[in-house]
Amino acid sequence: KEAKKSLDKDALRKQKESELVFGIQEVTKMVETRKASMVAIAHDVDPLELVLWLPQLCIAHDIPYCIVKSKSELGTLVGLKTCTAVALKSIRSADKETFDKLLSSVKAKFNDKFEEIRRSWGGNQQGIRAQIRAEKRKKASTQNVVTAEA
Repeated sequence: KEAKKSLDKDALRKQKESELVFGIQEVTKMVETRKASMVAIAHDVDPLELVLWLPQLCIAHDIPYCIVKSKSELGTLVGLKTCTAVALKSIRSADKETFDKLLSSVKAKFNDKFEEIRRSWGGNQQGIRAQIRAEKRKKASTQNVVTAEA
């Protein structure tokens, strides 16, 4: 009788096991072990440094990620007020087709554009020292061209 109860509890526990993993630490574990199917990150996290590295980690492990409008939207998925990041562990076979469509659009909007977005961080402006160095090099190269022609 007790063995049957323990089997029922194990089956219930497996049913209750969430397909969503939430929280920075848990999402990071899922990404590093490559068990996550997709990661959703909130855009209004404060301080931003908490999730700033997460897209790079997802790119390194070839896991699709997306940035969601607010922490409260992610929180409603997991039953909390707010949540910074959510990872999808597994997908039901009935939802596989719609999930594949979602993944293709997410990859097109975020993962494939990562390099383009990364290059535009900071507005592509050099610091003052680098600007001065570039001007000196430019002057030196123009002087070399003038002396070579003469």
